[in-house]
Amino acid sequence: SDKTKKRPAYLQMVADYEAGLLDAIVCYDLDRLTRQPRELEDWIDRAESRGLLLVTANGDADLSTDGGQPHPSA
Repeated sequence: SDKTKKRPAYLQMVADYEAGLLDAIVCYDLDRLTRQPRELEDWIDRAESRGLLLVTANGDADLSTDGGQPHPSA
């Protein structure tokens, strides 16, 4: 993937969240949500600060764990 490409749909999702239009984000896998580790950290911070529900189709994310970090399912 080209990290320099603009991502208009992703940027719109961020704007919608900042405007209070989103309560949850569903993605196939966390590595499909963001391209940079810092972006994922930003979403984790958002989830903790405003109660954003972040769900993955494969079930590998659980922001309710200690530290709020995603972890592999057992």
